[in-house]
Amino acid sequence: MAIKFNCPHCNKAFNVKDQLAGKRAGCPACKKVLTVPAPGSKPADLEAFAAAALAEQPVTAPPQKEPEFIEFVCSYCDSRVQVAADLAGKQTSCPECRRIVKVPLPQKQGPKDWRQIDKRVPSGARRDLEPAPEGAWDARAVGAVSREALLEADAVPQVKPRRTLKQWTRIGVASGALLVVVTILVMFVLNSRAQSLQQRLLARALEGIDADKNPETAAELFRAAGDYHLHAKTPNVEEAHTQFESARQAAIRVPLDRHSNERECLLTDLLMAQAELGGEKAEVDDGKRLKWDKAQNDLRQTLKDLRVPEARAEALRLITRKLQSKGQAMRARPWAAQFQEQAPELLSVLGLELLQGGHDPADVTALAEQASQPFLPAPASKPAPAPKPGQEKKKIPVPPSSLIALWVTLGKGDRAQTLVEAQAPGKPLEPAVVAGFVEGLARQGNWDRANEEMRKAALPDPLAALVAIAAVAVDSRDPGRAKSVLEQAFPAAMNNSRLHEISPWLLYRLVRLGAEVDMEGEALTLAKQIADPDLRGRAQLAIVRSRLDKSKQVVDDSVLQLVDKSTPAYGLALEVWARHNARYGGTAVQKSVDGWAETERRFGYIGMVKGLQDAAH
Repeated sequence: MAIKFNCPHCNKAFNVKDQLAGKRAGCPACKKVLTVPAPGSKPADLEAFAAAALAEQPVTAPPQKEPEFIEFVCSYCDSRVQVAADLAGKQTSCPECRRIVKVPLPQKQGPKDWRQIDKRVPSGARRDLEPAPEGAWDARAVGAVSREALLEADAVPQVKPRRTLKQWTRIGVASGALLVVVTILVMFVLNSRAQSLQQRLLARALEGIDADKNPETAAELFRAAGDYHLHAKTPNVEEAHTQFESARQAAIRVPLDRHSNERECLLTDLLMAQAELGGEKAEVDDGKRLKWDKAQNDLRQTLKDLRVPEARAEALRLITRKLQSKGQAMRARPWAAQFQEQAPELLSVLGLELLQGGHDPADVTALAEQASQPFLPAPASKPAPAPKPGQEKKKIPVPPSSLIALWVTLGKGDRAQTLVEAQAPGKPLEPAVVAGFVEGLARQGNWDRANEEMRKAALPDPLAALVAIAAVAVDSRDPGRAKSVLEQAFPAAMNNSRLHEISPWLLYRLVRLGAEVDMEGEALTLAKQIADPDLRGRAQLAIVRSRLDKSKQVVDDSVLQLVDKSTPAYGLALEVWARHNARYGGTAVQKSVDGWAETERRFGYIGMVKGLQDAAH
């Protein structure tokens, strides 16, 4: 009869002879020792059981040692961690929070000593040595909360795993793209609002302007409007050209007997603005600029409208520098010859500016030769016709100081001396001639000899020569030398008993030079003494511009008191002040502008338009 049973360890089923009941043997499956149970009926066969006991036992393999683990609680996230026993006392990372923790050493389980179980209670007190039932509250666990309870209460911080470099890169790219989109949207909205405001202010400035009744105001407003359209983010060159032409038409309406010098200043400002019309091929193709030939015609016409000789010379000097910065200086050459009576001076002014810009001296020498023709005696082969009875012999005119300065600057002082001797041999030099010599020497950098020539000439009125060499020092970026010269020039002007007879254009130039080298006090004192109201206001305006240029913040309106309100330049002072404050303070200046009189408001609004445009750039 067979005995059927299962291994108590691995539950493997066995079917053995009943003779083996009670016998101990190793389980073939789990290798653990088991005892064959007795059959349920029939008494055991003692002989068979003895035979089985005496039988040779099969050799069983020693049981494999199960891997050992150490379980502990992470000190950072309170999660239970199980690691291999060979990591005891070493450091490893927590699988939950990824932090490095130290694996504790296993505690050795020795025989319990009842005397060392708990010393905090009396020795005769009852001790609970058995574990508490599952789920029961244990007083010994007071102060400790299970991780499961903490998780249920959302009291355990959820530590997210660290992101990889690739993840961070994706986040950075996405954030950057979002930031760019937001920035573009904000800039678009702000630019749209700014453009709309500028258009409204421009319309207010030009609305109902009557160029016939107030041509000075109209000329400046139209010029500023053209400049705004030309320098807009998307230039409107045709509109700018139209506004510039309106400005020219308004300027030439200014009566010569009322504000002739203001008229010349307005045309000069317009000339400088029109120089921005011309551009290179790429700009012309994009519709942002005009071809230089067309722009040159506008410049020629504006220069031709000038009537005062000193204004022409100053305008030609300024426009030549402007064109020189654009590589177009030679376009000014034919303009000098269109004023026959002043051609030698204008050709010389052009030559000096070309030399200053580094042009070929051979080309400049040709200009000097052309300018010298009216001051040379007739050749012997063609003697001058004898004067008629009662008619004086025609005198050779005095060469302009700019021509003398040009020959000296070219290193050909003997040619300058020839012109002087042909005019008045053996006579004292004219102040203009001395001014030309010292200017030429200063342009050569020979300052000591220039000062010596001035002392030798002993001029009763050295102001023209001092202004000439002071201008050279300023152009040479030598403010120290310029200031030294101007410290002689200002007293020479102020102490002159015939100050009212000195050319207001010379005094105007002196004031501007003083403002450039931080001599505003002397410049302002002299500006108030200029007899001509147009150039007095313009000189005071130059000082206002100088002060505003030195400031990078909002300036109060006290600076406007420097300009006489009775002069045409006062409106321009309002314009430059509003422009400066709009650039650095935005629309806050509009509150002041709205309170001005109608004409003043126009200057304020056009100044705000330009200032907001400056800030946007």
